[in-house]
Amino acid sequence: MKYRLTLFLVPITVLLSGCGHDNHYELELTPDADGVERQLTCWRRGKLPFPAEQLALAEKIYGRPPSKPAPEQFRFDGRFTGKMPQDVGGAGTYTVFEAPMGSIAIYSERFRGNDDLVEQFEQRGKVAERLAILVDEWFESQMGQDRNWPQVHRFLTEDFRRDLHNLSLYFWRAQAVTADDPPSQPSDKPTNDKWDSFAPYVDHTARIAQYFSERGYFEPEELFNWIKALEGGSSSRLLAELLPTLVAKKAGLGNEEAIHAFDFLSDPNRVRESWNGFLERTNEYEDLLRTWEETKTTTPTAPRPTPDEVFLEIIFKQLLGWKFAWDHDEVKLALATVERPFATNGEWDEQHERVRWLQPIDDGGSLPTYCYAIWSDPNSAFQIEHFGKVLLRDRALADYVATYLVLTDDETAQWDRLIVDLHPGERLRASVLGFVVKKEQPRPQLKQLKELLLDVIK
Repeated sequence: MKYRLTLFLVPITVLLSGCGHDNHYELELTPDADGVERQLTCWRRGKLPFPAEQLALAEKIYGRPPSKPAPEQFRFDGRFTGKMPQDVGGAGTYTVFEAPMGSIAIYSERFRGNDDLVEQFEQRGKVAERLAILVDEWFESQMGQDRNWPQVHRFLTEDFRRDLHNLSLYFWRAQAVTADDPPSQPSDKPTNDKWDSFAPYVDHTARIAQYFSERGYFEPEELFNWIKALEGGSSSRLLAELLPTLVAKKAGLGNEEAIHAFDFLSDPNRVRESWNGFLERTNEYEDLLRTWEETKTTTPTAPRPTPDEVFLEIIFKQLLGWKFAWDHDEVKLALATVERPFATNGEWDEQHERVRWLQPIDDGGSLPTYCYAIWSDPNSAFQIEHFGKVLLRDRALADYVATYLVLTDDETAQWDRLIVDLHPGERLRASVLGFVVKKEQPRPQLKQLKELLLDVIK
């Protein structure tokens, strides 16, 4: 059963994960107290020319032409303070919060995508609705006069419609979760196990499989029939072999009724002719043709779109939010930090003291690719002067700085007088214990700072 489930999940996980990339962006970030040295190297796979408009934008942002580390690569170097440039597309910041004991540094950047959740939900709902209408209208054009049409129509406009909405939301959920906790599989470190890249998506695909299995769209014993049809390489064959049985079962038709009602699905060639003929009459196909005509003015050899591209555009790109291999760009990011971040969604490279990310990015309706890291930088000289060694670092230092920075002027003066008088030795802990807040109604911050120091002073 485990083997069966794995085989069923593979096609879905491929949709979720995608494969291949188009434009590559490699970023090297080296921050300090005053800003970030940012180096961008970009190129396109297959030695294709990198888009001229993106190069022009990067040249404007960096204020100089790119260097050429390789014939097909372009490299830009610049220094930025506060906000990160929109060289790849998106928005980001680098911020440092300083206190006498040390500082907190926060790097945060999103790359493209759509972070408007309301818009995403509304758009996916519209697409699911449109797809349900198209399928219903296609069936009606082929069997609208059949006495079983009312039952089929009821299924397509009720259960099938609702299940399309749920399918879209399940895929959105999977993409949202994996966007926050993305799989990290650097392309220059290939794995010997092809299943490793699917592992992060198994939970989501299993939920999708359970949903549709529970509602009678497939049974475990039918699994290999689906796989065999898929391996035939023809969607028409898949529709012809499996769709009549599926719709008949869901619409409550008997075998004899189904054979007569779904005669137009009896042969892959008839299915292809019927489906493509229907799609050619849709507004979506007219839009594809209009775009193609505009493209031909600059690219005369651009191929004429086929009707099935309407289906691919709607179900894969809009409903499921899956981007085809050639739609995916990739960002490879390395962020140098003086200390290991105590909070990040990247991977820490101990040897090179860098946080690394390798993630796909796109311009569509998916959540943005998001990278962040938070780390502390202790003021070693200051801490050694007053404690004899560095006591506060990492998250403890971050807690200290965050608390210190919200003190009032009076509280800051009281606390600074205590710290200035602290010196290494036996009375260090006693001096902190003896600190008393000089205020009738003290806020908790000074007490918290006192407890933070006592936790690290032994």
